[in-house]
Amino acid sequence: MGTIDAFHVLFYKDVDSQTYIKNQSKDKETKPTTAAATTNFTLKDVIIHGLKDEVEKVTKEELKDKEALTVINEVIIPALNIVGKDYETGKIFLPQLIQSAETTKKAFEVVKETFSANDGEEKGPIIIATVEGDIHDIGKNDQSASRSRMQ
Repeated sequence: MGTIDAFHVLFYKDVDSQTYIKNQSKDKETKPTTAAATTNFTLKDVIIHGLKDEVEKVTKEELKDKEALTVINEVIIPALNIVGKDYETGKIFLPQLIQSAETTKKAFEVVKETFSANDGEEKGPIIIATVEGDIHDIGKNDQSASRSRMQ
């Protein structure tokens, strides 16, 4: 087995191999079942492992039972926190981090559809602010830039 093949198995890219491994470990005499019959990933798993092919279906399943903000706050954000910690500790590397980010982007697209599908009722104004002098404030506040030049 080559390095690329091992990567695909370890990071759930080759779902058929995962199915085969599970079946072989249970009973040497059983035949492998289809991947569709054995893959029941949660949205959290899908994000952590960067399973872009699964994310749309799994996100829609989550949204059947939970409100969009609940899915975001209780599933997506905690999964991203795990991915971030795994990256910081060296458990995963940049390619896996990017894969998880792209998967999360697809999940947010599905969640966004539910927002636009809901009633068009206005909720009120949204206020976005930054802390003066913060890195995010650079170039947005001319007074801040002027003060920085004077100091």
